[in-house]
This record gives sequence, structure tokens and C-alpha cells, in this order.
Amino acid sequence: MGMQNFKQYMILLFKRLSTFWKNYNMGNNIGMFLLFLLLSLFIWMSRDYNAPIQRDIEIPVEITHIPEDVRITSGVQPIRLCVSGKRFSLTDEKSRRIRPVNVSFLLFAHDTTELQPQGSLSLAQRALQETTVGHLPKSMTVVDVYSDSLRLNYKTLKYRNLPIVPKGSFHSSEQFFADTIVFVPDSIRILAEREIADSLDAVYVDVSRYQIINEETQIHVDVENNSNIRIVSSPHVEMNVKASHYTEKEVKVSVAGINTPDKKTLKTFPHFCTVIYMVRMSEYNKYDADDFSVVVDYNDIDANTDKLKLKVKSYPADVRGIRLQPESVGYLIEEVDI
Repeated sequence: MGMQNFKQYMILLFKRLSTFWKNYNMGNNIGMFLLFLLLSLFIWMSRDYNAPIQRDIEIPVEITHIPEDVRITSGVQPIRLCVSGKRFSLTDEKSRRIRPVNVSFLLFAHDTTELQPQGSLSLAQRALQETTVGHLPKSMTVVDVYSDSLRLNYKTLKYRNLPIVPKGSFHSSEQFFADTIVFVPDSIRILAEREIADSLDAVYVDVSRYQIINEETQIHVDVENNSNIRIVSSPHVEMNVKASHYTEKEVKVSVAGINTPDKKTLKTFPHFCTVIYMVRMSEYNKYDADDFSVVVDYNDIDANTDKLKLKVKSYPADVRGIRLQPESVGYLIEEVDI
């Protein structure tokens, strides 16, 4: 209860007691006794509520002005201090809810020319007292600061420029395939803990989210999000794609055996397979069966099956989507006399 509320309560009580005394026509001695008792109580309570007392309080601390490349790694302890003031002000409910005091990181680092990769910083008691004095209500006076210093632990982060790299494959209903992909800008600036920053080679754009519909495409895309890094520059970049229209072609290729031991031959049934692949329409007649090599490996023989899986050993670099029909063949091993 505040002092003002207490006074109002006592005045109201006095008025009601006087009315009670008049209405019931009480004797003068009893009435005077009750009046003096009430006044004595009022004077005693007034003096008690105005008496100076001391109490211990804690003030939460919030660190402000933290540099972009610094991460606080431990919570800062509250400031513990002793304050004095009148009883009614220190016992008021509002005095129990002291709002956090904001302490600038620059105060911790004012004597430090360059921060270490990780370390601790402290703020001396004198600076603490100067910080808290103006933060407290005017009804409170600082008697003592129990906290010798305010300490925090930190890590410095590292900036890096990383190239942007495409990931995945485009969708295309018209069989367009990308020839070149250029990002503008071609790199992005990130901020991360030193170990993480040093382990990264690139940031990525998932191109499987996008579709190519013609030979030249410009798309605004987002760099893939990584919770361990912070992108300092804009995460939005322009992706310029140049593509070619592809078509499907088939060729018949003979199957050869590899890793066959001496004095043995490996024959397959059938001896040929169909190689199906995608090629640029402008290069449809550029390649034929001689540009592909399909093999079966003797080392892949499994007693539990009579089939061997076909493998494409070599093919032109600019063809895409190679498929084989069939994917596996029967085989026969023959002894050879030398």
C-alpha cells in the first residue's frame, strides 16, 4: 500500500468512527479514548512508512550495440546491489519489478583495440554503479554494489565471399537442357563462426525449383538457406540460363566383356543393346554407335543370378539422359585353349 492510499484509508476510518460514535451516543470517555487510539495509530504508521530502510535487489542486464561479427556465448549475470529509501517506496510492488538495464557492448570493449577469436570481457564496479544510478527510481539510493564486475564471453565471426553454385537439374517440358548458368552477382558475402566459414566452398541455388521454357531465361532466385551462416549481402540473385533444345536418339551398340581371366571368354545374350540418349537437335547426326562403349564386368558375376548388368563405359560428353535396353543380359563363360 502506498503512503497516499494509507492516508486516505485512515481519514476514511476516522470519519466512520466519528459517525458511529455520534449515532450510538457513546460516552465521552470511550469516544475520546478511541479517537486518541486512532490518532496514535495513524502517527505510528506514518512514521514507520516514512522510516528509511535498505534492501537488496537484482537488476537484469541486456547487452546492446553488439557488433555484427560478434556473438555473445554466455548469459550476463544480473547486477546485485543494496539500495536505501523510505519503507513505503521500497515495499511498493512497482519497486520489485526493476526493468532491465541496457549496457552497451562498447563499454566492455573500450580498452580493446582488436577482439580475439574468442574470449571474455568485463566491466568494472565503478562503471556498473554509474550505469545503474540513473536507471533506478528517484526514491532509491545506491548504498553498495555487490557485483565486482560484469563479465561476458564472446566469439568473433568471420566474413567470407563464397561463389554461387547451381545444384540439381532444371525441369523442362520441352526438353531444354542448360548449357551455361551465370549468376549475377557470382558470389555472396556471408558471416559465420570461423570453423564453419573455413569449411565452406560455396553457397547453392537449387535449380530443380525452376523451369526452362526457351533458349535464354532470366530468373530471380534465392540462395539456399543455411541455419549455420548469415547472409550479409542480398540473398536474391539473378540467374541467366542459356539452353539448347534436345531430342531423343537411339543407336545399337555391341556389348563387350571386361576383366575376363586368361583362358576364358565371356559371351552375352543378346550381343547388342539399344542406347537411348538425348542430343541437341543441331547435333543429331554428330554421333553414332562407335561413340559409345557398353560392357559387362566379369567381376560382377553372382552365383545367385544368371544375368549381368550392362554398364556404359564411355560416351560423348554433351549427350544427356542415357538409358539402356535391356539393362541386363544373360552370359556364358567358355574355356579357351592357348
